[in-house]
Amino acid sequence: REEDFEPLREMVRKYILDNFDMYKIELLSEANISGEPGLKPHWDKNDAYGAYPLQKDGQPFGLNALCYICKKPLWVVSTGDQDTTLVDAEDYVDLWSHVPIKAKFKRFERESSVNRWAGNDPTRTLVALPIRSDGRVCAVLYTESDKKLPCTETAKEELKYIADGIGTLNALVQHRQSRRNDTNLAIQALKESLPQGKINIFGLTKPTVFFAYSSRADRRVIGCIKSEIDAFSDVVELIDWSEMSESGVINQQILEAIKNAKYGICYFSEESEDEAGNLTYVDNQNVFFEAGMIYFLSHYAVFGIVDWIPIRESVSSKMPFDIRDLRILNVPRLKNGSLNEDEFVHDLQTRLTSLFRDEQKINGDGS
Repeated sequence: REEDFEPLREMVRKYILDNFDMYKIELLSEANISGEPGLKPHWDKNDAYGAYPLQKDGQPFGLNALCYICKKPLWVVSTGDQDTTLVDAEDYVDLWSHVPIKAKFKRFERESSVNRWAGNDPTRTLVALPIRSDGRVCAVLYTESDKKLPCTETAKEELKYIADGIGTLNALVQHRQSRRNDTNLAIQALKESLPQGKINIFGLTKPTVFFAYSSRADRRVIGCIKSEIDAFSDVVELIDWSEMSESGVINQQILEAIKNAKYGICYFSEESEDEAGNLTYVDNQNVFFEAGMIYFLSHYAVFGIVDWIPIRESVSSKMPFDIRDLRILNVPRLKNGSLNEDEFVHDLQTRLTSLFRDEQKINGDGS
């Protein structure tokens, strides 16, 4: 539902406004216009133009349509001086992906049933980013500024993190329609944490490791993970979701624990049966939801999660959102299907040692 993204829109809008000097931000989602692909405003309910086609006369219909079609981020400014707006410019340049720009920037207003061009527009920079969900481009996030802004590596990195986070949360919303309340709580937690950015992760208390897994997960795998994390108990504190016993809504407690953690461990898989009744593994949707939160926050280290380890069975079901770029630790199995504990413990120890390297240095245990 579109209303699920309202808190997220406000969070991202404020963050971009405060840090990037952008006065407009919009998420354009896919649309079907008389059987043809198009884009429509997803966040701005008062958008005067509405949906529009991706192409017109065989050419991208505007810069955001070009971003969607070429699947690359764009940072578009005029080739003129600092005062030249995109409306008045004769030529444009893409400072991010260096895509040739032929599409003209125009701002439309809707007058009755006719779209007319609004000539007086102050935009001097347009940044458009493709939003990927389930491995494919599904939307475009764009921002505009009335200043001609330089395309810095820091700005590109931050904006890409935001786009990746929106794509992940969009996938979670699509796959969690039956758990909308949890989605709203997650977005609210992000809204509260992102603008603050003052979580003290280097204080006197030990940083926490949030461990997410299914109640139907392999207990031997769970035992190994907890035992190996316990070996680092002098530098970190384990937060096991199943041991939360405070009164209140458990989902809210989990979200608060994730928001305040410095590290995360997610074991996605749980035991199941195939059609023949044989043991197999599937990925748990609750763990995916928590992993989406961790994945998003891991891109804002000063705000919470610094790093995490995703763990799953290699035969588990297809991922409902794209984490192919992550270094997933696959659980090794013997031919009879039992856990190859020696190999798993060795691989896990290596990953945990790397994960907690900074904590060991702070406590004088690392080189």
